Amino acid sequence: MLRLRRTTLLASAAVSLALVAAACGSSGKSTGSSPTTAGGSSGTAASKFNPNGTFTLEIDQEPTNFNCTSSDGNEEACINIVDRVWPSVFHTLPNYTTQLDSNFMLSATQTSSNPQTILYHINPKAVWSDGVPITYKDFVYSYQAQSGLPQYKDVGGKAFAPASTSGYSQIKTIGEYNNDPYQVQVVFSTPYPDWKGLFGADDPVLPAHIAQTVPYNDGFTDPVKDLVSGGPFMVSNYNKGTSLTLVRNPKYWGPPANLASVTFRFLTDSSQIVPALQNNEINGGILTPQLDLVNSLKQLSGVTYSQKDGLEFEHLDFNETNKWLKDPAIRQAIMLAVDRKQLIAKTVGQFDSTVTPLENHVLVPGQPGYQDNSGGLYSSADIAKAKSVLQAAGYTLNGGQLTKGGQAVTMRISSTAGNALRSSEEQFVINSIAPLGIKATETDVSSLGDALSKGNFDMIIFAWVNTPFLSGNDAIYQTANTSTGAGSSNYDGYSDPTVDKLITQADNTLDTTARTAIYNQVDAQLWKTFYNLPLFQRPVAIVYQNKYVNFQVNATAESSTYNMEQWAEKA
Repeated sequence: MLRLRRTTLLASAAVSLALVAAACGSSGKSTGSSPTTAGGSSGTAASKFNPNGTFTLEIDQEPTNFNCTSSDGNEEACINIVDRVWPSVFHTLPNYTTQLDSNFMLSATQTSSNPQTILYHINPKAVWSDGVPITYKDFVYSYQAQSGLPQYKDVGGKAFAPASTSGYSQIKTIGEYNNDPYQVQVVFSTPYPDWKGLFGADDPVLPAHIAQTVPYNDGFTDPVKDLVSGGPFMVSNYNKGTSLTLVRNPKYWGPPANLASVTFRFLTDSSQIVPALQNNEINGGILTPQLDLVNSLKQLSGVTYSQKDGLEFEHLDFNETNKWLKDPAIRQAIMLAVDRKQLIAKTVGQFDSTVTPLENHVLVPGQPGYQDNSGGLYSSADIAKAKSVLQAAGYTLNGGQLTKGGQAVTMRISSTAGNALRSSEEQFVINSIAPLGIKATETDVSSLGDALSKGNFDMIIFAWVNTPFLSGNDAIYQTANTSTGAGSSNYDGYSDPTVDKLITQADNTLDTTARTAIYNQVDAQLWKTFYNLPLFQRPVAIVYQNKYVNFQVNATAESSTYNMEQWAEKA
């Protein structure tokens, strides 16, 4: 899964969703739960914990690299690991609210609205794990790398390639304030309503003294050496392809983590999860729910399974550099041919009956402003209309094969290898477009981030994972511009001037209702130009053995490791 940056990472309002919990095989909904906070003390007395406790956590991918703010590293697997290693000003809680990390920051406040000015006050006790103080210099470097400005260069003189420039591109000045290295003043050239998303968990503060020697774009591949810590955990060991281990950071100035270590096991095959739990090879996992896995987990004793719909959505994307998919008629025909209700019924709907087709590219059900902007054109499959669209565009169907100019229309469809649910979705799409004469072949990838950043796909199914800041959508839908960094997560080669104009307008609109309305205009234009096909709001789940406490599903881009220092093993 990839992450959306500062959108809302996607949501800009505090919307509380009910947590769906299943403990020891039972399930139900509980409301009014108080989310465990990030960067705070544990809710259970420390004397009840094993001070030498360890936890092995399954995640379904290994990061491409460990710089989550870069285009290549913009993956959920990266933030799972780095979230409590590199420091963040604000964290996103499971109820979509943001919370200041009071161990890292003394304060972060807007001191002026004209021009919009933010003053950050770093805790003077804050140091990197190598002993170097965390100061305004780290904020300045993090800004430069994500500003999109050509005068700032990566190691070797290359242009920075951040996952997003949203917000950072609107900063006019940044620097030390009042001759205090622990105070940072940011002045915006234009108003930026999502400022609490900057230097946050989805794009944490980078260690400038390390990043100035390690390539930002494709470095950070040796986490033991490169990931100096400014959080409660630090990297102690990395076995590429297998696992990574975090241990308590002895230089951390805040309360020490309850667990002595957390090991991440990379299990790309979901069928390995249940046996690994049974054999104590893992103690829990962050999961993509799928039928056989959910049913098996609910039958296990001594474990808790929790599931929640949140700021995450599945979608079918089209690479517009492909000679067929660059044609709007092909994209529209595919969208018309895929019956999303039936796809859901045969996949995620088998274990979550509440899932319905997603009708918005920006907002998900439960967020203020969510509405259907599709015009109802894709509520069910319409093969006849799809064929009519293709015929009008000059395509011919002969003997079950669609052709144009004597060439057969063929393409690949991809997703993450080893994911049974995704494979079922791919096969459904293949079968759905077969009556149109479009031949598609399932060609899965081992690294989603690598395939996307290199454009090595035709059609692809994956999920964006969001935060409560709507501007995080910008980098996906903007026209890609390497000189400014705009559209840095637009892997599909999509470009529409109306969308670009509306996004710029939204980013300069402080009124929440007004800017949400503008993003709905963005969504309507995405439907009209056949950008991609949203499939459904994706449930997120965690599972853990009952000897552990303080776990909670965080279905935002920050992920369920947001409070990892509070996880604990009962004494």
